[in-house]
Amino acid sequence: MSEHEAHASAAAQLGIAMTGDLRRDLEAVQARVDQVLAAVGRAQEQTFEATDESGTVSAGVSGSGELVGVEITPQAMRDLDATELAAACREAIQNARLGMAAGMMSALKETAGFDLEEAPDPADPREAWRQATKESGWTS
Repeated sequence: MSEHEAHASAAAQLGIAMTGDLRRDLEAVQARVDQVLAAVGRAQEQTFEATDESGTVSAGVSGSGELVGVEITPQAMRDLDATELAAACREAIQNARLGMAAGMMSALKETAGFDLEEAPDPADPREAWRQATKESGWTS
């Protein structure tokens, strides 16, 4: 694959048709990148909330995954010992962070057309990086 074909392929994955006019093509790419960054920015401004399996502990995280709150119901305080309560808190926080990750993936999919769930799962991330840079034409 030639360098031009690699760039055209990468642009096509972003939903951009290369016209051959470098300035226009770069402006189209920049506009698409701006759209993706705006969508991710909106997702980062959200708060994602979830509960543990029993629903007695809830947690909220920001779009960057930072913990913003934990609520424990009187039922949890009454029925759970310290170890169980800690586990319920961890579960609620983990569920909230999973919700945040799903929100980010959704923003990427809607805006960039890129679905992380459909991306190949490489055994060696370094090899995936080498392959991606080779296919993009960034390296020879």
